[in-house]
Amino acid sequence: MKKPILLLIALFGISNLYAQNMFIRTAKNFTNYDYKGDNAAATSSLDYRAGSGSFFEVGYSPSSQDNKLTYQVSLTYNEFNAVASKDISSYSWRTRYAGLQNLANYSILGFDNGISLSLNAGVNLGQIISGEQFINTQYYDISDFKEFKGVMLQGIVGLNANFDVTRKVTYSVGCNYSKAYNNILDSESSQLTMNTLQINCGLHYNIN
Repeated sequence: MKKPILLLIALFGISNLYAQNMFIRTAKNFTNYDYKGDNAAATSSLDYRAGSGSFFEVGYSPSSQDNKLTYQVSLTYNEFNAVASKDISSYSWRTRYAGLQNLANYSILGFDNGISLSLNAGVNLGQIISGEQFINTQYYDISDFKEFKGVMLQGIVGLNANFDVTRKVTYSVGCNYSKAYNNILDSESSQLTMNTLQINCGLHYNIN
């Protein structure tokens, strides 16, 4: 519990020195699991479907000399949930991750009325907080399963629309697509990939 608090204090301490703006963002994740393992025949026969989960983010943008290119550093909370079925059995997974995210945003189009479009790409390094699996009514704690524990590496690309509300406040909506996987696994024997479509919105406050 102490580590997330210390990270949050450090983030805001740095942001006060170097930030151009601070922001908060919330989103809905729609995640599909793609699992390749030793028992490939059993896992591939499952009918996987997307599950929905929440996303929260707080961060800052360091000052930049380039008006088109900006960077965002943030702390994130991600839920990667999914469901599946086989014959008369039902399966569900609920996982929660805390992470450190770094995105680059490049403005591709701007209008005089304060509306702009930007592309973004980056990575998120996440650590599982909790995880659970249900097979019918049977519960399993999967926090220590090798497919979920360790560092989760998430690659992200997306498109954002930004709307200037005032001189200091901007509202944003966007859509990201990401692939996340556990980089400590032996990819030749087993690999879980979480494919996520994210719809997000945020508020940005210019502190300069």
